Amino acid sequence: MRVALRRPKTKAWLHTAGMTLIAATVVGIPFWIIIVNSFKPYPETVVPNLRLPDVWQPLDNYRTVLSEASVTTGFRNTAIILFSAIPIILIVAAAAAWIFARTRSRTLRALYYVMLLGVVVPPAIVASIFTLKALGLYGGLKGLSLMYSAWYIPLGIFLITGFVRGIPVELEEAARIDGASNIVIFSKIILPLLTPVLITTGLIVSISIWNDFLNPFMMLNNPDRNTLMLSLYDFATGSNVGATYSWNLVFADIVLTSLPMVAAYYYSQRFIVHGLSGVGK
Repeated sequence: MRVALRRPKTKAWLHTAGMTLIAATVVGIPFWIIIVNSFKPYPETVVPNLRLPDVWQPLDNYRTVLSEASVTTGFRNTAIILFSAIPIILIVAAAAAWIFARTRSRTLRALYYVMLLGVVVPPAIVASIFTLKALGLYGGLKGLSLMYSAWYIPLGIFLITGFVRGIPVELEEAARIDGASNIVIFSKIILPLLTPVLITTGLIVSISIWNDFLNPFMMLNNPDRNTLMLSLYDFATGSNVGATYSWNLVFADIVLTSLPMVAAYYYSQRFIVHGLSGVGK
């Protein structure tokens, strides 16, 4: 009997250990290559490898990147886009999700499922470009911010609606008995309770916008408006030395570009599980 009980536990432990090892390998090796090679001088990174540096020069590499690459410009423009788009996405999505979660109207329920098509159907870039040109917003950060807002509001609605359904309706009914309007109920009761899912949604959307290369590449036409990904692309393609890239500098730029989102994810991870717990309800 004891042997029979031990075997499933052993198999489960081996399965967990195997999956952990695979995940650590898939994630850890690229991470190690980027970090280690960002500390090396150019001759040691002609062919990027897993070895520790023979000569450590992290300060020189990162100083060179900060002085030669348009990292600060990319940070500034990406921050402008994020701080413009994220509040619009969260506020509009939260308000719409509250309505969709509480409605009994078949029309609004049908509209909710139509809205979800925006999550699974990829946006049409060419149509978006023509729309921005017609509005006189093509090539600028404002137009790209509005485009991101329109693209990610359906995702925000999907993530937030399930969470709203987990909030007791009695809280709203009690507030209405006390004479609270819908605006007061939404701003004073619903929004504070949505903090975990709002943080989760904001982080997911921020990472997507932060890592986006294609849309800024297609919609921005001025180097002074480059996002971080465009700055990294310009620096990487301009760092050729003979027939090879200056991989030590490229990897240093990748580290600088990735740090903010890694830090944001690390400090927000306790909200993510809670925020996603209501999705699909």
